[in-house]
Amino acid sequence: MRAATELPHSDLYGGFHVVTRHADLRTAAAQHRIYSSAQGIALPNESRTRHVPAEVDPPLQREFRRLLDPFLTPERISANEAKVRAIASSLLDSLAGESRVEMVARFTEPFPVSAALAIFGFPPPDARRLSGLVDGLIHGRGSEASIKASQELTDYLIEQLKMRAASADPSTDVLAAVAHGSVEGRPLSIEDQVSITRLLLFGGFTTVNLALSQTLLLFAKYPELAEGLRSQPELFPTALEEFVRYASPATYLRRTVVAEAELGGSKLRAGDQVLLCFGAANRDPSVFDKPDEINLARNPNPHVGFGFGAHRCLGSAIAKLELRVALEEILRRYERVELDPDDSIAWGEGETQGLTRLPLVLRPRASA
Repeated sequence: MRAATELPHSDLYGGFHVVTRHADLRTAAAQHRIYSSAQGIALPNESRTRHVPAEVDPPLQREFRRLLDPFLTPERISANEAKVRAIASSLLDSLAGESRVEMVARFTEPFPVSAALAIFGFPPPDARRLSGLVDGLIHGRGSEASIKASQELTDYLIEQLKMRAASADPSTDVLAAVAHGSVEGRPLSIEDQVSITRLLLFGGFTTVNLALSQTLLLFAKYPELAEGLRSQPELFPTALEEFVRYASPATYLRRTVVAEAELGGSKLRAGDQVLLCFGAANRDPSVFDKPDEINLARNPNPHVGFGFGAHRCLGSAIAKLELRVALEEILRRYERVELDPDDSIAWGEGETQGLTRLPLVLRPRASA
């Protein structure tokens, strides 16, 4: 597809062009005046309230980001490392004595849920309930159970936002900042408050789960990767970027053309849909040497695993903290992890892609 002289096109869902080359994707992601998110970013399009700020174009989108960005800097997020590590340790401690473990259900899915809730100041006892609601939303998409879970989550978030508005300091608490927030001189509606909060939580839950589970699969298939990080922990910064490039949890997102343009050899008209394929762009051989291989020291690494342009992932610092801590704790406890020969892995599909099952055999370290 990357070698085509024009953008590949599909007639599904009203028709859309497929953007797979790294340069083309960065061009489209950076030009919000031509490639708009305001008409929705899912494919097929969904009948729902808009996701704020993901489905808002600049300059209005920057107003929403202004509320959130101060709370999501690497410096601010790093202050949460101790509590994130305690959560990872507790979950892994619960696996002690078990040699065969389905790691998605037991670790990679619950860990980012509990970690994100702790970072954003949700009550720890609510983690199990919220994890169940999120699981119902992700795995039961479109079902009656999913609709019920969505409403229950909305009701819970409204309750939390009202509590923060009444009692928390908006200069130190991100949910209080959302509850007290205003855009263009007007207070945020409760619908936008809930949308922002859901986006913060879902980004933290799904991206880390998918990247972490795929990294553990890599450790099982290529044990030299785990050993390389254990023996050279200074490689963690570049390795984390490489794992995100390789996994590309956000597989694709939609943009709508709002002005005539040319991209990848194709002439585009207002109303056309383009599908930005982040996973494909992250394997572009014109940018990445041996793109289908993991290079723990890859540098530079201009991947788009966290997006690009105005809509680059809000929570990338959270994702990198959680990934690093989780992998450090796993490497500290286990000499190696192996695929369970008596069980099978399973993959999900959609705009976020990753493992839904990862049965592993865990080999503890003698000193763990």
